[in-house]
Amino acid sequence: MTQALIATCVGGRRAGYEQPITTRKPPPLRCARTYASKPADTPAGRLYGFTARESEVIESYIRHGSGKVVADELHISLRTFEQTIVRCRGRVGVISSVQLVAAYVTAQLKGNS
Repeated sequence: MTQALIATCVGGRRAGYEQPITTRKPPPLRCARTYASKPADTPAGRLYGFTARESEVIESYIRHGSGKVVADELHISLRTFEQTIVRCRGRVGVISSVQLVAAYVTAQLKGNS
């Protein structure tokens, strides 16, 4: 009876007496943030210290005006979009998304002049 208990592994399968019960390690996690270390190459990005991805999110938000559409276009979750906008508003020092867009567009126009 003890041999039968020893030979039974997790999941209800039986291992042979000569086969050791092994566990597999999970694969290493991959980071999805490829833009995090790249600074933005736009006048507003340089002024406020945005990353390339943050500038991409803001510019897409300016084009579409809807967080859901931006999230679908950039293949990110709506929560990630919202967190990015909140982080950018903090860097610029504004309260609303409208003020963020106005500051971004103003910086872009001044930088391109």
